[in-house]
Parts: sequence; structure tokens; C-alpha cells
Amino acid sequence: MKKILRFIIIFALVATVMTTLASCNLFGSNSSEKNNQSQSDADICTKLNALLSDIRYPVVLTSKTTENGYPFVGRYVVTESGDTYSVEYSYEKLGTFEITEDDRIVAPEGFRITYTGNMKVKNGVIIEKDGADANVSVQMLNAKNVSFSPSALKNVKTSGGTFSADITSLRDVTGWDLTTNGASVNIVYTDTQITKMTLAYSTQTYQTELTYAFG
Repeated sequence: MKKILRFIIIFALVATVMTTLASCNLFGSNSSEKNNQSQSDADICTKLNALLSDIRYPVVLTSKTTENGYPFVGRYVVTESGDTYSVEYSYEKLGTFEITEDDRIVAPEGFRITYTGNMKVKNGVIIEKDGADANVSVQMLNAKNVSFSPSALKNVKTSGGTFSADITSLRDVTGWDLTTNGASVNIVYTDTQITKMTLAYSTQTYQTELTYAFG
């Protein structure tokens, strides 16, 4: 009987200690996940907007546009020097037939054609360019143009340094003048920086993913 009582007392003491340690978070419970759950959508948007205003260069933008089942990829490397941004890029496009001045039809050299170029941008205006025109707008190259607000998002989810949401108004979030059938965002971030952001949207004819890798 004494052994049984001793066991019950020891078990009760251990249970009490475990409860105390857990309440003090000495076992390293996932406090960041609890913090994420307690944060409102407005808090998260404010945090992400602050991080976006202080992004690190170079920024590598990878675009993937799928049209008629065929994916076409582009890559844009943006570097910063004072108030001027330099961009080096390459992207794929579907080869097209051309009609010459004497009405001859010239077939493309291949199914996919890769275009390359570089340019300098200041105050949102291209001041120098060499090679092909870029396949994305200057606005799209500048991730600092992106700004989140709860009114432009739905199905917001945050967990362990990741953020995802459906975008109800791409114009409000990005400023881009696009008519889309749907859009979404996925972000990987820490307390001090955003490391990756993917904006995806679709139209009646194609789907596009723009992935920004920072610093």
C-alpha cells in the first residue's frame, strides 16, 4: 500500500512539474506559431509592407507564363545604385511567322525564341536600353510597389514564416492595370526580411507566376 501511495505522489509531482515547465515555455513550444495565430490580418499586412519597403538587392525575378499548355520562362536581375536600377534579362516567347515587305512568309527559327537585353530605370522611367524590350513592365520589376491590405485579400493564412492569400483586387495590391480571373500571393519571410514572394494570376488566355527572390 505504501508503494502505491509513493507512486501516486511521485506521479502527481511529475505532472505538476511538467505543467509548470510547459506554462513557462521552457520546452521551446512553437511560440512564433502562436504569435502568428494571435496576429490579425491587418497586423500581418503592416509587417509585410514594412519589410517590402526595405527589400535587399539584387532582386531576381523569375517569370513563368503558361499559354495553351506551353510554359515560357523569363529571368530578370535587378541591382540598385543610388536612385537608378539596372536590369539584365532574358525571356522566352513563342516563335511567330513574319511577312516580309515582298509578302514572303518567313518561318521562325524555333518553337521557342529567347530574347535578351538590359536597361536602366530611374524614377520609374527607362533611361537606357540595349537589346530586346523587356517582357514585363517596369512596375512589375519593382517589388516595392506591392502593398497589402486586408480589404484586397481573402483566405489569409500564416504559419511559421509563411504567408498566403487569395487576392481580390490585384490593382489595389500591385497597381498593375490587368484584368484577371484570379490572383494569389505566397511569401516566405523572417522577422527582418522577405526572402521570396510569388504573385500568381490568370487571364482568359494565360497563367503567370512572378517569383521574387530578395538579396
